[in-house]
Amino acid sequence: MEERDPVSWSVMIGGFVRNGDYDHCFQTFRELIRGGSKPDNFSLPFVIKACRDTMGLIMGTLIHSTILKNGLHLDNFVCSTLVDMYAKCGMIDSAKKLFDRMPKKDLVTRTVMIAGYAECGKPNESWVLFDQMRKDGFVPDKVAMVTIVNACAKLGAMNKSRLVHDYICAKRYSLDVELGSAMIDMYAKCGSIDSAREIFDRMEQRNVISWSAMIGAYGYHGQGREALDLFSMMLNSGVIPNRITFISLLYACSHAGLVDDGLQLFSLMSVSYGVRPDVKHYTCMVDLLGRAGRLDEAMRLIESMKVEKDEGIWCAFLGACRIHKQNCNFNMLRGLALLSDCL
Repeated sequence: MEERDPVSWSVMIGGFVRNGDYDHCFQTFRELIRGGSKPDNFSLPFVIKACRDTMGLIMGTLIHSTILKNGLHLDNFVCSTLVDMYAKCGMIDSAKKLFDRMPKKDLVTRTVMIAGYAECGKPNESWVLFDQMRKDGFVPDKVAMVTIVNACAKLGAMNKSRLVHDYICAKRYSLDVELGSAMIDMYAKCGSIDSAREIFDRMEQRNVISWSAMIGAYGYHGQGREALDLFSMMLNSGVIPNRITFISLLYACSHAGLVDDGLQLFSLMSVSYGVRPDVKHYTCMVDLLGRAGRLDEAMRLIESMKVEKDEGIWCAFLGACRIHKQNCNFNMLRGLALLSDCL
C-alpha cells in the first residue's frame, strides 16, 4: 500500500492478534509509531490485548505511556482494555487506580474489574463491586453473572451463592453451557454437590465443559465412583472427552482411592481418545499412586515422563513420601534432589 491510514494499521494489528501472532503485532505497532502515525482507540486495544495474552507487563506499561502522550487516557474503550491487562497480569492495584479514575464506568469495565479481583484472589472485593454495580442501576448481563458466579466459587460462601442463584432466577437467565457450568463449579466448591447436580440436570444443553465440570464436582467431594458413572453417561450421550475431562477423572480417582480405574483411564486417554497426557495428568497419577503407597511406581512414572516436570509433580510425590515416611526415606531424598534441580 502506498498510503496507510489508521484503519489499515488497525486492521493489520488486529489480524495478527486474532491469529495469535503477537510478535508481528508488536512489530507492526512499532512501525506505526516510528512512521510518525498516531495510534488511536482502534489500534491500541488490540495491542493492549496482546500484552494481556502474553502477560507482557513491561510492554503494557510502555503502551500505557504512549496512551498518556497521545491524550487517550480518558477514552473509555482504551481504559477498559488497560484495566483488563493490568488485572490479568496480576497488577490489581494498578487496575483499580485506573478504574477509579475513569470518568464513565460502563458494564463491561465493571465486569472486567470484578473478574480481575476474583482472578487475583480477592473474591470479597468482587462481591462488593458487584453489589455496588447493582446499586448504581446497572443490570448485569450473562457475562457479568458468569464472572460473579466464579467469584462466589472462590469465596466458598454458600449464602452468597444462594443470593446469586436467586438473582439469576429472578432475572430468568437461561442456564446455557457457560453459566450452568460456572454454577456447578460454584456449588461444588461451596460444599453442595446436590445443588451442583440439580443445576447440571436442569441444563437443556451440555457440552464437554459442563460434563467435565460435574465430573470435577464429584472429584472435589471424593465421590470417584459417581464421577466414573457420569463419565459413562457422557460417552453414551456422544460427547468426546478432552484433557480437562481426564484431569477431573484422574483427580476423582485419586481422592477416592480408585487406583485401578485411574490407571486404566490414563492408558486409554491417548490410545482411545487422542488426548496426550500433560504435566497435570501426570501429577494426578503421581498423587493417585502416592496416596496408595505405590511410591516406586510413582517414581518410575515420573522418570518416564516425556513432558517437562514442574514443582507440582514433585510436591505430589513428596507429599506421598511424607504420608508413607516409614518406607521411603531413599525416595524422599531422590525427590528432594530432583525438586531442587527442577526449581
